[in-house]
Amino acid sequence: MSKLWLKRILQVAGALALVALAVIVYRRTDWCKGFTPDGVMTLIAGVIAFIAVIIQIRSSSKQVQDQIKAQRDAEREERERHKRAIATAILYEIDSFYRIDLELADKTLASWDEASNNLPSAAGLRTNISEIYKGISPLLGSLNASSVSAIVKFYSMVGTYEGLWHSYQFSLDMLRAPANAAVRLSPQSLMNDAKTQLKGIRDLIPQLKELAATVTSSVAHDCGLDELIGRGNAQTH
Repeated sequence: MSKLWLKRILQVAGALALVALAVIVYRRTDWCKGFTPDGVMTLIAGVIAFIAVIIQIRSSSKQVQDQIKAQRDAEREERERHKRAIATAILYEIDSFYRIDLELADKTLASWDEASNNLPSAAGLRTNISEIYKGISPLLGSLNASSVSAIVKFYSMVGTYEGLWHSYQFSLDMLRAPANAAVRLSPQSLMNDAKTQLKGIRDLIPQLKELAATVTSSVAHDCGLDELIGRGNAQTH
């Protein structure tokens, strides 16, 4: 705002200089005799002064414009750095979840025989899957709409995935409780619940992998982070 005021002050100064020139010429000129040598010299000096003021105004105006442009460029670069930082954090969290949690759960459930009563441990259960997302979710507005939509859909499904694992862990705990513990549900009912939860988890894994790939591609392209995928970071297979 101060730069705009400076530009206006210089413009006013130029206008005042022009008025002063007119007044000086008028007062130094004997209009009955026409232009006198003093009047001519005054006019020339005034014109030179006026031109100098105009040049100064234009120079100062250009400096102001350059400073405004530099400030805008700096602000734009800062927004881009902020955007890339948010995107990088999200991509690494998704990559970690994909490579550690989903791969482990996929391998565990691939070898599980649902016809038997042997239940795997709660492999893949983690309580901090979405910690980064929860921390920076208010800042996602800096990304484009398609990236935000993909991120929200992915983490919504992650919430379902976590809920199924917690429910499965509860069923396991009830099944493994001491025989004298007060258990309202029968062991068979708990076993059926546990199997249903495992099936739900197994069905979610391919969907989560597909969504993870969609998020990774969209966010990386949006924020110019394709090099992360090229190095194998934040990449899904």
